Amino acid sequence: MEIENKYKDLVSFAIIGEGSFAKVYKAVDPKTNKKYALKVQSLAKSKINLLERDIHVRGDPAFIVRAYFTGVDSLNTYILQDYFEGDLTLFPFRDLFKASYVAHQIGRCITYLHSVGIIHRDIKPTNLLMTYDYRVKLTDFGISARVGEEVHHISGTPAYIAPEAIHCQPCLPASDWFAFGLVIFYLMTGKCFSQSTTFLESHNYISNSKNVKTRICLIDDADMQAYVRQYLHYRASDRTTYTKSLEQLGGTMQATVKMTHDEFLATTDGRTLISRRPKYIMNEKMLDKAFFFDKFTRIDGVHAAKFRNREKGRFIKENTIPLYHGSPQRSNCQPAEDDSGYFLRERKS
Repeated sequence: MEIENKYKDLVSFAIIGEGSFAKVYKAVDPKTNKKYALKVQSLAKSKINLLERDIHVRGDPAFIVRAYFTGVDSLNTYILQDYFEGDLTLFPFRDLFKASYVAHQIGRCITYLHSVGIIHRDIKPTNLLMTYDYRVKLTDFGISARVGEEVHHISGTPAYIAPEAIHCQPCLPASDWFAFGLVIFYLMTGKCFSQSTTFLESHNYISNSKNVKTRICLIDDADMQAYVRQYLHYRASDRTTYTKSLEQLGGTMQATVKMTHDEFLATTDGRTLISRRPKYIMNEKMLDKAFFFDKFTRIDGVHAAKFRNREKGRFIKENTIPLYHGSPQRSNCQPAEDDSGYFLRERKS
């Protein structure tokens, strides 16, 4: 069954990101002037991660970069997402107040992801996107996995990987919290915690407690040093989580924990994030083609549910995709947990 493609007229006109397997284009709808980011990933260079699609389309857009459409043709896979001004590499480093406010947002994003049973496995500055007014959301779930899932090869970024991930241990939330500490260090110093380019170099560096102690001292604020240190223990069981850390906050982290976004903006004197500079290309309609409903397709509000095996519930096999899916209202459904308005829905007994 061919999809009615309402995004076929989108025009891609610049490259805003480029990696080993994919390119991200800036696109615009000529009718509404709404901007999008279109991720195009080669099928020849990488395999399709269905979990990535479900997270983007069905995750809470308060924490996750929202996707409106995903599809695949004979050459590429496509994910159409909200457009953001940039990522944390554009952050004004050594600004304690802004770093604290942004750190709380990152902590809540990771907490949400873990609450639905998923480990990101590649938390780093370029995977945390920001709007011009410092709202932060998570993206790039290409190597994400479910909590406790067995992994058989090392994946991630050497400068932001946790020790246990290098040893291919089952996926743990603590691995993301280790990377969270490293990201805060980056916000406070403008530098990576280590300059490791291989996983072996990274392990040798972070396994030396003297390196960790010396490096943390580069953070100017003593309270922030203590806060970051909680996340960088070598043993996963010794690390804190964002939720646990709220019990003993100090300094600016304490001052910003309950701050509203309007209150934060009032302190910035109107100064906003400087947008990244795109690489302009010839205009191209990259989605002006036939897409067919299959197991790789996700459309906001539909999600190709009819192609999933299901034993319970209207849309999904129980416990396979623990994300809010925005299904039609039904009297025999109720939220499994009350957090931020986006829930795993389960049938009443």
